[in-house]
Amino acid sequence: MRDERLDKIMTMLQARLWGTLMRIEFKKMLERRSVTQARSLYTALYTSHRPKHSNIEEDFLIFSSNVKKFLQLRFWGWWKLYTKVKPLLHVARQEEELKAKKEELRVAHEKTAEMVEKIKEMDEKLVTLSKDKSDSALTLAAEGDTIADAEERCNQLKKQEMNMEEQIQDFRERLEEEEEEEEEGAATALSAHKRKLEAELMDLKRNLEDLESTLAKSEKEKQGLDFKVRTPTVDLNQRDDTIARFQKERKAMEELQQKTLDDLQAEEDRVNHLTKSNSKLTTQVHELEDNWEQEKKIRGEVEKARRKAEADLKMTIDNLNEMERAKIDLEEVVKKRDLEIYHVDVKLEDEESLSSTLHRKLREHQARIEELEEELEAERAIRAKCAFWFNRASWFKVEKQRADLARDLEDLGDRLEEAGGATVALIERNKKREVELLNLRRELGEAALQGEATASALRKKHSVAMVELAEQVEDLQKDKQVMKAEIDDLDSTVESVQKSKARSAAFIGLADARHDLDLLKVKVEMQRLISKLNSDVTTWRTKHETDAIHKTEQLEETKEAAWRKLTARLREAEEAAEAAQARAASLEKVKQGLQGEVDDLTIDLEKADAAAAAAALDKKQRAFDKTMAEWSQKCEELQVELENSQKECRSYMTEVYKLKTACEETQDHLETVEKDNKSLTDEIRDLVEQLGEGRKSVHELQKAKKKLEECLCTGEHCDLGFGFKVEQGKVVRVQLELAQVKADMDRRNHEKEGEFEITRSDSGKPPVESLQASLEAEAKGRAEAKGRAEALRLKKKIDSDLNEMEIQLDHANKNNSELVKTLKRLQQQIKATRMAEELRQEQDHCDHLEKIKKNNELTIKELQLKEEEAEEIVLKAGKSTIQKLEAKAKELENERDSEQKRHVETNKRMQAYPSTGRDRA
Repeated sequence: MRDERLDKIMTMLQARLWGTLMRIEFKKMLERRSVTQARSLYTALYTSHRPKHSNIEEDFLIFSSNVKKFLQLRFWGWWKLYTKVKPLLHVARQEEELKAKKEELRVAHEKTAEMVEKIKEMDEKLVTLSKDKSDSALTLAAEGDTIADAEERCNQLKKQEMNMEEQIQDFRERLEEEEEEEEEGAATALSAHKRKLEAELMDLKRNLEDLESTLAKSEKEKQGLDFKVRTPTVDLNQRDDTIARFQKERKAMEELQQKTLDDLQAEEDRVNHLTKSNSKLTTQVHELEDNWEQEKKIRGEVEKARRKAEADLKMTIDNLNEMERAKIDLEEVVKKRDLEIYHVDVKLEDEESLSSTLHRKLREHQARIEELEEELEAERAIRAKCAFWFNRASWFKVEKQRADLARDLEDLGDRLEEAGGATVALIERNKKREVELLNLRRELGEAALQGEATASALRKKHSVAMVELAEQVEDLQKDKQVMKAEIDDLDSTVESVQKSKARSAAFIGLADARHDLDLLKVKVEMQRLISKLNSDVTTWRTKHETDAIHKTEQLEETKEAAWRKLTARLREAEEAAEAAQARAASLEKVKQGLQGEVDDLTIDLEKADAAAAAAALDKKQRAFDKTMAEWSQKCEELQVELENSQKECRSYMTEVYKLKTACEETQDHLETVEKDNKSLTDEIRDLVEQLGEGRKSVHELQKAKKKLEECLCTGEHCDLGFGFKVEQGKVVRVQLELAQVKADMDRRNHEKEGEFEITRSDSGKPPVESLQASLEAEAKGRAEAKGRAEALRLKKKIDSDLNEMEIQLDHANKNNSELVKTLKRLQQQIKATRMAEELRQEQDHCDHLEKIKKNNELTIKELQLKEEEAEEIVLKAGKSTIQKLEAKAKELENERDSEQKRHVETNKRMQAYPSTGRDRA
């Protein structure tokens, strides 16, 4: 998720940057060009759709910027790379695995919720069953009372019936006696007496019928009551079956709970292991975040440099565009001038052809004039000689022809003069335009050469800057990929830890459910005892009901008394059970309160541990940040010095390259250069030897550091346990970071040595040989072109340049050797101070960890004592309630045994009572 968010931020940032740059470029384009065509096109297309208050230029800018953004994002290489790399990332897979694990966790939570709901339903059903059972017991007791009343009534009716039968029998006997007496006595008195007796007999029969009807009704009521009694017994049997089924389900749930508890124990072990690994990984995460912040800073600096380079590139591109536009304008001007020159040439050719024709006609006319003058002279001579023979008319014709010819000659002269003047003006104009054309061509060539020179210089600068930026970007990309891989690993571990925490929370919920089940077990056990007592009561009641018919009134009274005692005891037992349940609830509340206190104490302990650890970590982090800031400042200073030396070395390298180009023109100083190269190689060997000695000293310091660490490990701090191991791991990580910094310094030193070796190799023998070959080829060419004098002049110049180059190279080598020495000295100082600081920090940290460990051990012991006391209180309370309940159960069993004995004795007495009655009879 973090990578995706960073990608989005980067894409949005780049899109905005590109948008701003394109807007600036578009504004420049609008300043350079007219917007009339775009405005007319836009007004023609969007006048019907745009609002009245909108601006056409703003709308066009937004439209064009959106189109450019779309095209740039569509054909952007980074976007294509992102689309290709995204399926290869493990983040989506981790999200899918996380979703699957979340789904499994959700299913487990649902199952546990279903189990808890089932348990709650079972509790509710048990409560309802217990309520129904108590209600049925009350109804049975009431119905028992009604049955006892009905039985009493039945017995009374039976007694009345027996009495009535005895009276009827007496009346019959008396009637027979009286009939006999009637036979003997008077008939009238006997008949009257007989009528009286018959009337009494009819009354007795009516009473007997009424008693039989009442007896039948009582029998029906008894049957109905028996049916009513049977239905609760059937319901009780069904409820006993459901209770047995629930108990089976409860056993299955207990087995499943045992399995889940085993899994919970395994997960707790795993969680403990993961918490330990999580603590390690959190430290790594903090370290990686610090590294990431540093990388962000470096990336920001690189971005600033890239933006600066892009701004320079934009400026150079704008300059090139302006130069190209100026070049295009000049070319257009040249084309116009060429067209004008072409038209002038055409006109000139026309004028020249016209002037040639006029000259030809003039020559013809002059020849004609000469011929006519000759003819005139001849004619004059002939006329002077022969004036007599010619008449006056012919003379006038000749004069007329001569006048016409003279007039034509004058016209031709005028036209010739005009044509000559025009040709002279055209020739002057052509000369001026040729001069202007030559100037323009010369300016155009100079501008083109200047533009090419600036463009080549800018291209070189841009290529160098882009190469450097590309190298920095590649390094940053590599570091970014490494950091991403580490962050992905840490995210996966954190997710696994979170999953394990979620599982542990689920298993803790299951443990709470187990505790609730234990409470339910106690409740079910209590209810079972109550149900057992109720069943005993019902059995005794049924026995008493079956035996009540054969018992006497005394037995019924004793039964009622025993029933009252049993009900009273039953109520006392129920009250005791309720009191036990209330005590159990109170104990549960006490336990929950103690558990809450334990949880609060554990949370306080964790907070204290976390606060102590956080304080220690903050303190260590601050000290580490302080030391890192100091060392980073020193490293930055060294980096600045190194960059300055690199800049100087680059300037020297540029001068060396210039001198190398000058060195390509010489051949005489190769021996001196080889001698200098030998001296430079000797110096470099000395430097390499010094570097080897420095590395040996570094190795010796590392050995001494290891010995010190071994001494620390074997000393008095070896008994610090796991906390010291963790801190030692942190120290190892700090050492690894310092080793990485040292490796960076060594790498930079090697790069510096590589650059120095490149300079040495550039000034070495193989390039000189290549230069020699090129110089020989150029010398041959120049010997053919310029001659020996030019070569001697160049030789002197190159000698002086080569001497200056040798001096500058010596200075560069000296500066480089001084820098290497200062770097070695600083590295040794850094290592020594770093080791002393690390030893001091570790000593302080070990002391602090000892104090924290002692405090934690004391708090843990106190919490353990409190927890043991709470458990003892809870166990004592539970045992006391169980003992009380067992004592009450035993008392009830003893009372039941005594009641059984009394019942046996009463049965014996009842069996003995009829025998005594018979003996008496």
